[in-house]
Amino acid sequence: MTCAHGELHIPAPATAAILAAGIPVCTERLDGERCTPTSAALIKHFVDEFDA
Repeated sequence: MTCAHGELHIPAPATAAILAAGIPVCTERLDGERCTPTSAALIKHFVDEFDA
């Protein structure tokens, strides 16, 4: 994504790192940010397991 400050990665690197620690994600690619670092951290902290 391009903004006034240049290229931004989506998800943000902090979000990607938290999600890579075991939070399942969908494989469909959507435009824009759907998960912030704060929401990813809250999910990681409060959720013990994920069920399909």
